[in-house]
Amino acid sequence: MKTVVKHTVKLTPNFLEVNGKRVAEAVAGESFLTQLYRAYNLSYPKFFKMDVLCKVGFIASEILLEAEGAERFVPRADRAVILFNRHSSLHADRTFQQTIANPSEFYPSPSVFVYTLPNIVTGEIAIRNKYHGESSFILLPEKSERQ
Repeated sequence: MKTVVKHTVKLTPNFLEVNGKRVAEAVAGESFLTQLYRAYNLSYPKFFKMDVLCKVGFIASEILLEAEGAERFVPRADRAVILFNRHSSLHADRTFQQTIANPSEFYPSPSVFVYTLPNIVTGEIAIRNKYHGESSFILLPEKSERQ
């Protein structure tokens, strides 16, 4: 089965490209992900509680789905959410480790712990878009930009 990529999003800490065109650049002040959330007039209050991995996945999926132009937010069993990266949820893992590192101030944070599971981002995308197909987060041993 040949996969055809119709739309692409490249999201870096400094810019956003959609289908090869630069459409936004980071401005000093608030985080770039929050800037994009506001620029695209998104409405998903859970965004502000998400870790970085979830925010990146959420923003990228919203932009890709907008580019697709298909009807949104209707139950679909024919859609899957499959994401790949090389570092799992390392940023959230480190943040969680800080909450348990000092035995005298030991307080594991449940709100941080949940994001130590990389499949949370696929779940957030599936829930938001009412996808009932498969969802998976796969860790790659090395960087691959093949399509």
